[in-house]
Amino acid sequence: MAGPSLPPRSLPQRRGRDHSLGMRLAARSFINEVNARYETLHRAFEEQFWGTKMALAADMYSVSELTRTKEEMEAFLADEAKLSKSRELLAQAETAELSESEVRTLKIFERTFGCYIMESAEARELRATATRAEGALEDARNKMTLGATMPGKGFVEMSSVGLRNTMRVDPDEAARKACWEGLRSIGNFITSNGFIELVRTRNAMARALGCAHAARWTAHPLRGHPLPLTAPPTHPGPHPVRAPHTPPVGTGGVAPYQSSRAHGVPPHPLPLQRYPCFYDYKVNQAEGFGKEALFAILDTLEIGTRGLMATALERLACTPHHRTPFFSPTSPSPHTLMPWCRLRWRVDPSP
Repeated sequence: MAGPSLPPRSLPQRRGRDHSLGMRLAARSFINEVNARYETLHRAFEEQFWGTKMALAADMYSVSELTRTKEEMEAFLADEAKLSKSRELLAQAETAELSESEVRTLKIFERTFGCYIMESAEARELRATATRAEGALEDARNKMTLGATMPGKGFVEMSSVGLRNTMRVDPDEAARKACWEGLRSIGNFITSNGFIELVRTRNAMARALGCAHAARWTAHPLRGHPLPLTAPPTHPGPHPVRAPHTPPVGTGGVAPYQSSRAHGVPPHPLPLQRYPCFYDYKVNQAEGFGKEALFAILDTLEIGTRGLMATALERLACTPHHRTPFFSPTSPSPHTLMPWCRLRWRVDPSP
């Protein structure tokens, strides 16, 4: 005899399951479309980046194409509609029964799109100007005649890799110093070919972002704080810990600049300030805290290793029997600690 039949699923239940399935499929479709399109745009940019950086001779590589592909990729990442869709799908994650991996991917989308969206028209124009300046500087650097004036040979053209390798292995100190000076010439070259103007443009963009978002941030006091930290340590100790928060949109995905030297967590948002520079903006974007907090971490590292570094350099300079040259000159150079000599020596672990 057959057992009792189960009651058929009610119509509302079936509709609920169908709705949940539809949302799940929509989320997966969105994730796949974004990933596929971004892969295409990013690949095009990377091909132009490395093609121009390596000065490949093919006609397909050019500064104009590098600029175009970068702007196209950044426009894709700065699409507010994609940010809104990511947040909409995250809000439906439980109902749609999205997997942990899908939720994590959507959170990455939310963070990424938020980092690229800029509400300030001035900042967007400055970003475009900076992109063009980057391409021009890269093109000039690729065409730079790099090398060193070698003893007894005159000027010898070498790449930056060739110059560094010669500094490591050449037994002639004069040759090593010439290669070091050749590498240093890159700095003088780029500062004479637009790098200073590029830095100014980037800094202006960062300051424009801080101004553009001030009113919107003040209107939403519950969005959190960029970084309520304790004061930076004056001696080696725990690193500052970033406070969890969801960065708002409009300033590259992070909150306007706020000093990391504030003590404790304030009961309301601190007075708003501009990003002081592009570097502070980028650190906020990548890490969630400003450059002062980063410098505090680096200061802790430097202080904690300063003694070890001083001891190692003193040992290298003052105890010749501990020095093992890769090549054996008749007598150690008196300039062992000069930058063009340090790479040639290693210290034995025993006397």
